[in-house]
Amino acid sequence: MVGEKGLEPSHVAILVPKTNASTNSATRPNYCCFIYYRTNLSNPNICVKVSKFKKNMIISPCISICKTDPVSGLCYGCARNNEEKRIWKDENTTDEWKIKNLEEIKSRLSGWQLESFKQSYNNKIKEGISLFKKVQKK
Repeated sequence: MVGEKGLEPSHVAILVPKTNASTNSATRPNYCCFIYYRTNLSNPNICVKVSKFKKNMIISPCISICKTDPVSGLCYGCARNNEEKRIWKDENTTDEWKIKNLEEIKSRLSGWQLESFKQSYNNKIKEGISLFKKVQKK
């Protein structure tokens, strides 16, 4: 509803990860707060902050190392192919599919690559940022 009595381009939705100390897996409770601003219909110059919580959100396996191996077609960071990346972004994708895909991803990795993925993905779940991005920010 950009340009009408709704959201203006500057009123962007923000995804804020909400986790607790017991959250260490993508399949355990992970709460995300969606914050956006809505125009007050009685006074279009006033915006109202709205928060919505989504329980048990399964976090994307992307760990911000987005390079595809030309032979296998898999991402070096998350071991997904382009079709799997597309499916993850689809809002109609089921949690069951995502959980199964996470297991498939882990089965494609081994050794230091698997351990590196697990550490970065767990950090993303816990702190909302992959280890790669965390190091880049420093």
